[in-house]
Amino acid sequence: MRIIPGVHATLHHFRPHRLPWLLAGNGYLLCAALIVIAVHDTLPPGLLLAGLLLLLLNGLLGWLAITYLNRLRRQQLALLLEERATNRRLTEEIKERRALEARLRQMACTDALTGIANRRHFFELAEQELRRARRDGTPLAICMVDVDHFKRLNDRYGHAVGDEVLRQVAAGCRSVLRECDVLGRYGGEEFVIALPLTDLATAACVAERLRQRISTLALPQLGPETPLSVTVGVGELAKSETRLDDALLRADRALYAGKAAGRNRVVVAGLPPAGQPPRLAATLWRPELTTLLDGVPATAAAVQAAAVPAAEPPPDRF
Repeated sequence: MRIIPGVHATLHHFRPHRLPWLLAGNGYLLCAALIVIAVHDTLPPGLLLAGLLLLLLNGLLGWLAITYLNRLRRQQLALLLEERATNRRLTEEIKERRALEARLRQMACTDALTGIANRRHFFELAEQELRRARRDGTPLAICMVDVDHFKRLNDRYGHAVGDEVLRQVAAGCRSVLRECDVLGRYGGEEFVIALPLTDLATAACVAERLRQRISTLALPQLGPETPLSVTVGVGELAKSETRLDDALLRADRALYAGKAAGRNRVVVAGLPPAGQPPRLAATLWRPELTTLLDGVPATAAAVQAAAVPAAEPPPDRF
């Protein structure tokens, strides 16, 4: 489309000019008039002079009209070229603005370090899954994932290695989750997962598979004396609950219980399923965490968790 104005300009310059043709026509008429005068000398001088003046006036008016029309056409062409250039600039600015808005939206919803949803965006997506679960009567499970001994790892190997560990853990979590699952960074070294259409037993299987996946990660920056592991707390949204806070608090308390029990394990706030499969033999089931009041913590470390609102970041867990 950008070559069209250039083509128009070229055609305008190569178009046959009307002024020479006008002058040629007037010269032809003038010559014809002179020949008539020379052959027929019986015409009155005043009539001949009037004819010559009319011919000259016709040529002058034609020349002025063509000159004016040519000037108008050049102005129109210049305005057309300027308008198209302005439209191109506006189109490019609109594209740049849309791309900038898309980047800003992504930055507002994505954790810059790990590339997953940040805390605010996670809760937006999780609230959508909560409304869908309440409408359809389907289960919804919450998992809290915490990197074990992250402060010790960060102090020993540096923040660059710590950032790489968080990226690898986030990638490992994504590798075992479905597309419909919601993964977000809760804060620091802690991640949170919402599992729609997932009951407590299935969520425990997913959490155990995630724990094993992280345990197999081998980072060249970490020595063999520093294995990488995570502790996972699992909770399920009760049928009578309309908010994520209670399920999140149960998963948070289960995570504290896993920390107190030695880390690198999955703790489920609920009853184990009937005929528990052997692959979940190492999973700790804590049914008392499902009915525990806020004033009666499951462990000594869970006292702080009960005091922290769901909208606030959790305390450090090192």
